[in-house]
Amino acid sequence: TRPPRKLSAPDHPTRPSAGPAHEHTVQHKSAVVIQRAFRDHRCGRRPTASAPGFAHVVYPYLKSRESAKARHRVKVQREIVSSERVYVLHLRFLVRLFVEPLEAHVERASRSSGKDGLDVKLLHTYVQKLFSNVNTLLGYNQVLLEDMTMAIYAWPRSCVRFGQIFVKMVPFFKEYALYVKNYANAIDMLMRIRSRKDTEKSFRNFALWFLQEEANAKPHLHGLDINDLLIMPVQRVPRYVMLLQDLYKNTNEDHVDYDNLRTALEQVRNVATFINKQQHFLENLNRVCQIQETISGDVPTLVEPHRVFVREGAITRLSYKPKKRVLILFNDMMLFVKSSDKSQYDAPAVDARDSKQATTPLPNARGRISTNSTDSPSGGGSSGGGAQHQGSSNTRRFDGLIKLSGARIEDIVEINNAFRVFPTDGDAVTLVCSSIEEKALWMKDITNCIAGELSAFDSHQSRTDAHTSPLASLTGDALGPLGVAAPSNPRLRST
Repeated sequence: TRPPRKLSAPDHPTRPSAGPAHEHTVQHKSAVVIQRAFRDHRCGRRPTASAPGFAHVVYPYLKSRESAKARHRVKVQREIVSSERVYVLHLRFLVRLFVEPLEAHVERASRSSGKDGLDVKLLHTYVQKLFSNVNTLLGYNQVLLEDMTMAIYAWPRSCVRFGQIFVKMVPFFKEYALYVKNYANAIDMLMRIRSRKDTEKSFRNFALWFLQEEANAKPHLHGLDINDLLIMPVQRVPRYVMLLQDLYKNTNEDHVDYDNLRTALEQVRNVATFINKQQHFLENLNRVCQIQETISGDVPTLVEPHRVFVREGAITRLSYKPKKRVLILFNDMMLFVKSSDKSQYDAPAVDARDSKQATTPLPNARGRISTNSTDSPSGGGSSGGGAQHQGSSNTRRFDGLIKLSGARIEDIVEINNAFRVFPTDGDAVTLVCSSIEEKALWMKDITNCIAGELSAFDSHQSRTDAHTSPLASLTGDALGPLGVAAPSNPRLRST
């Protein structure tokens, strides 16, 4: 057997002397221990309490508030990217299935040199009114999505700085303000196309092209329609505010992106403030559109810039015999509707200024009024007034109207809960309500409409000029950041 080896030195390393090299070695060993413990934790292995580094370093951190904030911050970042990806996909649907085919139709008409009698300039105007600057929005949001995706994949080699990305892109969000301003024109164009009553040749051809492309796009939209796609840019900026606020709240003050997040949140809020000022106008616009779509018969065009929905409810109209009708009150006229659904005559009245409806933030993706503002279509019902007229169009039939300009109203004491309206161009109409309270509300609203006190009803917000809005520093009709024209491709902007 081999004799035991004699050691001339101790079989254990001597303790190094204290100094910078020793401190570096200790820090390195500590980092290795912590990394090993984290890997065990992420892989699902349960280290024992005696595992190096876990009991004294890793486990307390995982249970701390700082760790919870960090995990939630990562979750919010992923939600921002995933929702942006879906939003960009829907914008691509809108551009590729509607805008580009319609522009191709217009281009073919322009090459015919007017032989078919179409006004090419007018056709370009129709495309602009219906889709506004959605091409520009798609370009900006594709860049935003690309930058955020690259930041996510670059981690952990570099810190994820969404605040820095948004600060760079927010000056171009002025395009959202322009889109929201044009949204009323888009709804008006859709109503004209659906009515098929326009006799102008260029518009008639444009409407046929649109309906053709809408039919071609239907299999690709998975249940969405043009209204869903047009409303999404209106909803997107408030969504940014909510997500950035959540991200900012879960970011420590010593984080490298903290100041950028605060700046980005303030600037995006300015854009959202401008959009929210359009809230009542957009709500009213969608209410009137919904009413128009659900009434059949020889009903006049209801969608007008000045027209405001005020109130709707069941009422009894006295003539040679009592007739139950649904009365829809606008700021300039009273519309009577005959409903084949008798339950509508028992439904409570709908007031446009009801407290629940007054706080409704934005129309949902289907162009209806919803209690939340998301960028994905909910497909749910409407709040408030929407529930009153969600039925098919043949359940409500037009049964006359009264113009309120120059009209007067008086109380009737001989008949319980009754009052009379005297229009300037017809016979007086006697109306009976279900209760004295309902009568008081109807008389008050009709009196205010006759006096013109409800003609504004926040619809003037739709015509707010850029220099009077919170976007004065961001928006001009043609100015981008630094006072120069905003480029169509944000990659070409100055740095």
